[in-house]
Amino acid sequence: CRHGSPLRQLLQDIVELSDIESNRFEIEPGTCAPLDIARETVETVRAAHPATRLSISVGCDSPVPATIESDARRLSRILRILVENGMRRSPVGDEIRVRLCLERTASWQEPLLRIEVSDRGRAIPAGESSSLFEPFTERGSESLELGLAKRLAHLLGGDLLAHTDAEGSTAFALT
Repeated sequence: CRHGSPLRQLLQDIVELSDIESNRFEIEPGTCAPLDIARETVETVRAAHPATRLSISVGCDSPVPATIESDARRLSRILRILVENGMRRSPVGDEIRVRLCLERTASWQEPLLRIEVSDRGRAIPAGESSSLFEPFTERGSESLELGLAKRLAHLLGGDLLAHTDAEGSTAFALT
């Protein structure tokens, strides 16, 4: 049933979040290709939303490693949440961009992989960025999904941040 899918996804998100909060969630690390994961995730989202009239691009702003050690399934889940969030936020005909790059750390020892998903949809109101990743707020399923994505990022050893620039573009950065 087509109409049951969003409800099923909401219930799955609640169960996943509950498992994370109760330390019953296991990461499955392995070698994976981040650019391939980004491309495959975008294709999966496009296939799930064939009527969307948005452009979704994937690219690199700098050379990125061909492979990393991470949980490919969880990384893909985070990206899917962010891309679908951008789809809901963006006007018809707009573009969602998924960009990968290397970001230097303060120590310059080991660069971090940064994956940014940006859209020009609704800007994040000033002062709301801190509550954006808190599940079960008035934002409904959006806050649940973003809260789940942030917790998954932490389990993978990274973080998920959001910011809106002067032109009103919003970007979610996974490091």
